[in-house]
Amino acid sequence: MITKGKWYTSRHQDNSDVVVRGEDGQIVANCTVDFYGGNPHGEEVQANARLIVAAPDLLVGCKDALEYLRANPDEYSEPRAEKLTMAIKKALDS
Repeated sequence: MITKGKWYTSRHQDNSDVVVRGEDGQIVANCTVDFYGGNPHGEEVQANARLIVAAPDLLVGCKDALEYLRANPDEYSEPRAEKLTMAIKKALDS
């Protein structure tokens, strides 16, 4: 099950992690800043958190694109539809 509504990022209380939350404030993901692994400012963590926040919209976009490709087939649509199908399956299968 996917958390409904818009997601957003916030900083953990001690400013060490980026927390992804749903509309209701529920934690969706906690992205840890790696101070010891060469990423002291957490740019990669911030980028990962933004990608997680975008995930629900990306999933909707993939579903819409797949529907369009199936309704308007051409010589390129099948391999693209297969990639979208695999991405959607990856996102939804547990």
